[in-house]
Amino acid sequence: PRDEFWNYSLAVGVAGEIIGDRLGCDSEQKGEFFSAGHLHSIGKSILDQYLHREFVKVMELVREQSIPMYEAEQEVLEITHCDVGAAILDSWNLPEPIVESARYYYRPEEAPKEAHQRTVDVIHLGSVLAKTKGYGFSGDTHIRYLNEDRVDALGFSDSEVQQLLNEDFPEKFGTFQS
Repeated sequence: PRDEFWNYSLAVGVAGEIIGDRLGCDSEQKGEFFSAGHLHSIGKSILDQYLHREFVKVMELVREQSIPMYEAEQEVLEITHCDVGAAILDSWNLPEPIVESARYYYRPEEAPKEAHQRTVDVIHLGSVLAKTKGYGFSGDTHIRYLNEDRVDALGFSDSEVQQLLNEDFPEKFGTFQS
């Protein structure tokens, strides 16, 4: 499962790059999207490593109740991987858009920094895309909603999002498929 988790994380990074390409972003911005996507769920690894017994309880709750991982984390740990990941990334002095993406990708409408909203929105979409397409394993099988307001803010129409969901990216995603 850990390899599949990293495949999922890498797929979100690649999805971020692809979305950035569709948005006409420069290579620096696409690199930020890739990094933010790859690191967005690092809090899960931290929880698994340092609170392993509790993390196992989280995974059991996810499996037994078919609930999103962040809900099980909140119930068992009273904190989520999003909070832990953002704290770690911030302590590493990574750029704020990467930190904010880890903190808010599940709930992009709550991101407080307008300047970083675009990166959060891209990682939100990239996460849904990678999970929907089945690349790796994020820790649960719950596919969260796609926040349409945030996708609209990126400038994607419904048909463009559907194209992203339907399109096969064998050259980029093929190696991540489980």
